[in-house]
Amino acid sequence: MNWDAIGAIGEIVGAVAVVISLLYLALQMRQNNKLVERNAVKEVIAERAEYNKFVASSPELSELYWKGMSNPEQLSEAEWLRYLSLFAPMARQLEASFIDMSHGYLTESRSASELKTMNRWLSQPGPQKYFQELGDGYDRDFIDKVVMKSRNQA
Repeated sequence: MNWDAIGAIGEIVGAVAVVISLLYLALQMRQNNKLVERNAVKEVIAERAEYNKFVASSPELSELYWKGMSNPEQLSEAEWLRYLSLFAPMARQLEASFIDMSHGYLTESRSASELKTMNRWLSQPGPQKYFQELGDGYDRDFIDKVVMKSRNQA
């Protein structure tokens, strides 16, 4: 066997090794994407569950929350300010979920489900008033694509 043949065999082995490495990297990226998506979904679910437990932990908080959601005009000024503080964590969680969707961390079906949930919550009078007053502090795409759409559906 001469050196040219050995060199050709070495190039073939090297090319095969590169292809195998690329396939391995593609597999690793796919698994990583699934893990990122799973973690994003778990985080959304866990945060909502924790928030719901917090609101349900007190009859007074539950009453304020639902009154603020459905009819914020019935709240006194002090109750409205308290409702703003009560709803703020949920508003931020919805915004974070939207950002996850925008970056492709959620599947299309999960994103569609999230958008339905967001529209259902954000079309309520309390969140509408909340975002009228405090919307400037939120992601502009979230406001334009979700909050404003929900407002138009209300």
